Amino acid sequence: MLQVDLTGGYYNVGDNVKFNFPMAFTMTVLSWSVIEYVGQMAKTGQPKSAQEAIRWGTGYLLKCASQVKSRKKLFVGVGDPNRDHQCWERLEDMDTDRSVFSVTAGSDMAGETAAALAAASIDFKRAELTYSKLLRKTADVVMRFAINNKWAYSDQLRNNVCPFYCSCLEFKDELLWGEVGLYKATRLPFYRNYITSYGDNDDADILSLDSKFAGANVLLAREYLVGKDRTFEKFSGRAETFMCKILRNSPSLSIQYTPGDLIHRLHDNTLQYTTSMTFLITTYAKYIASRNAPKHNFGCRVRVFNPTYS
Repeated sequence: MLQVDLTGGYYNVGDNVKFNFPMAFTMTVLSWSVIEYVGQMAKTGQPKSAQEAIRWGTGYLLKCASQVKSRKKLFVGVGDPNRDHQCWERLEDMDTDRSVFSVTAGSDMAGETAAALAAASIDFKRAELTYSKLLRKTADVVMRFAINNKWAYSDQLRNNVCPFYCSCLEFKDELLWGEVGLYKATRLPFYRNYITSYGDNDDADILSLDSKFAGANVLLAREYLVGKDRTFEKFSGRAETFMCKILRNSPSLSIQYTPGDLIHRLHDNTLQYTTSMTFLITTYAKYIASRNAPKHNFGCRVRVFNPTYS
């Protein structure tokens, strides 16, 4: 029997299962939200609560990554979803086996885990420097594991992660997503070179658990719009292609809006897509509206958008 401490983290929806793939994605987006909007959150006293939630999730992910360097093994979940879904019970009454799942290759899961740890390391840099360094160091180990073991984690665990949370787009978006976090956390040329060598990625009109290209493009656009590094100009262009697909009055609109002007991308659990895509819209507006940005508008065919941010 495997003896490993994987306490902490979060169960998924109504399950008594820890699915690391959605959990890590949640930690990544929550961390970037705090990084970008800590000032606004401070007005309502929310940064501390958000960081407590991030620390609880990343503390678990650190445990899951504890054997990556020594044994090339990443833990990716706790609890058998097939058995758990047959029994609806309170977590206080849970009596199903605490099965532990791990992989020795899995760029999607490792890339997302690294993305979460890297983003959190930036978030904690001012408040808890020691914890920030631990997150950054572990993220680097996990990201290199992702780069060097290019398989989907479902290849080893298909019946236990599919159809629940396998990555349908393979793992290219998670690799870029993780490398973005590592570059911003470390500024290492190793990650910069990986990022800038990427060719065209998909023209996504969503930010979701299974599609992270749009998020990566928007975060990288900051390097050009705010940092004035022209090496990253192409990512600004890709971010604008995404904006043209989702903005209400764009001639290139490819998604739906409700009569009340709510983004409606997919029918199931639609608000998760609404909130993640709104985060990208407001964040890109902040970047392009910054005082020293090389440009302050962008075009969607015949329509020109002039974002403002306050």
